[in-house]
Amino acid sequence: MAVGELVSVYSQYDIEYAQIEREAVAAGTSDGVEERAGKLPNPWQAALVSTLAFAAGAAIPLLAVGFMRP
Repeated sequence: MAVGELVSVYSQYDIEYAQIEREAVAAGTSDGVEERAGKLPNPWQAALVSTLAFAAGAAIPLLAVGFMRP
């Protein structure tokens, strides 16, 4: 799950960063490229959050099984 999220968000990041660079070249300036790129989503953060959400979702049924009697 997390690997899929990483690849997905990294692809989005790469496309948006390239668009920011194209716009800067068309405008004839490189000012603000890094500032605008800093506002893009972080692929590693998205993968970590996806991992934690998946683990939390999996823990709920496991806790229920732990309280079952034989």
